[in-house]
Amino acid sequence: MQPGELVLTLSEIVILKLIARGCSNQELANQTDMSLKSIDLCKARAMNKLALNSHGDVLRYALNQGWLAEG
Repeated sequence: MQPGELVLTLSEIVILKLIARGCSNQELANQTDMSLKSIDLCKARAMNKLALNSHGDVLRYALNQGWLAEG
C-alpha cells in the first residue's frame, strides 16, 4: 500500500461486488442486513474513495479486480 492510499472496508468491497453483479439497493440491504440508508452511505464512501462516478465505473473496477470471475 502506498502512503495516502485509501483502503476499502470489507463492507464497501461487498457492496461494490454486489452492485457490479446487478443487485438493487433493496437486494443489497437484504443480503447484507444493512439498512437502505447504510447501503447508500457505504456505496457513496466506496465510490468516493475510488473516484467512481457511475454504475459503469463500478462495473469496470470490479472487472479489473477480477471480482466478477469469482463464484
